[in-house]
Amino acid sequence: MSKLKIAPWLLLLFSFGVFALAAEEALPSNNQTPSVIEDEAQVTLPQAVSPESKNPGAMPELKYQGFGKAISALFGIAFLGVIVFVAIGIALFVFWLLMFIHAASKPIENKALWIVILIFTGAIGAIVYYFVVKKKFDLQEKSKTQPPSVPPEAPAPPPGTV
Repeated sequence: MSKLKIAPWLLLLFSFGVFALAAEEALPSNNQTPSVIEDEAQVTLPQAVSPESKNPGAMPELKYQGFGKAISALFGIAFLGVIVFVAIGIALFVFWLLMFIHAASKPIENKALWIVILIFTGAIGAIVYYFVVKKKFDLQEKSKTQPPSVPPEAPAPPPGTV
């Protein structure tokens, strides 16, 4: 599996880890496990609200303060990660497209081989093509288009000489 296919799963795993930490911090800090006092049993629940006035026989609702913030953090991090991956993907696609156009339109050695490499390797092939072919090609084109340098003029003869 390529790194680009693994990256979204790593982001998802990271998001769930952040969610778990945020949810743990959002829970009330008092002890919510049943506790036994010497003469009577006392059960402590996290702010149980009985909805019996609205719906008799319904289960009590558990309200945790800050749990919504944990969910918001999870979605915020996941959304930011998606935005970053989409931006990187678009930039790599544009770079690949520019290298493909260069390979198809310029007179380079092994043109067919480079086009096949670019098609099957994607962004990695485009990066290799850039450093192996395009930089050398640009240097050759630049040296061809520059006019030959004009030799400096000879210094003027000293006064009084012909």
